[in-house]
Amino acid sequence: MTAYDIELIKDGLLETLYMIFISTLFILVFGLIIGFILYFTHPDQTTNKYLRLLNQILSAIVNIFRSIPFVILIVIMIPVTLILTNGQMLGSNGALPPLIVSATPFYARIVYNALLDIPKGRAEALLALGASNLKITSTLFREALPSLLSGLTVTIITLIGFISAANAIGGGGLSDQAVIFLIHNGSSKQLAGYISVAIILLIVFMIQISSDLLIKKINHK
Repeated sequence: MTAYDIELIKDGLLETLYMIFISTLFILVFGLIIGFILYFTHPDQTTNKYLRLLNQILSAIVNIFRSIPFVILIVIMIPVTLILTNGQMLGSNGALPPLIVSATPFYARIVYNALLDIPKGRAEALLALGASNLKITSTLFREALPSLLSGLTVTIITLIGFISAANAIGGGGLSDQAVIFLIHNGSSKQLAGYISVAIILLIVFMIQISSDLLIKKINHK
């Protein structure tokens, strides 16, 4: 394995971490917002027919985007991606829009289900005591936090799989480097490919272990 191969692995690692971090940031924000909207507009939470209609529409949109295979979504989103990235279709920046759009509905549904698992009387009791919407939201968030963190972990690990599929548009990252290295016949190139795969697995294990420790700490409070 040459020094150039090592540099390629380093670059791939940075690209992978960049895509994970930026995508997770957007997924977390939009996933929480959509998940809470779905919860508060649920028929059990409101009698307003317009809010119930909003729930049906938003739920349908979430289900549609969750059902579209990632590679197909990449192709569908090409015009939008070109606009958002200033014409940059290839590379890690070009992979970000479809990554975010694909994983956000997935996490939003996890948030929604986590909130539904909270005893129904909790929000009603706070409302009866005159608590503000912000107070109710923050209380529900704390109650559902372990499930939200666990769901975010699953989403990030799924996201890493999507990043590998982003090779279809030259998304870059370690998985892209691994494929390039492994198709070579030279043993040194293949070694670099196996190292790239090992680093990806290490990232997944570190994310899962960190999440488990954090959830355990929260549950013991």
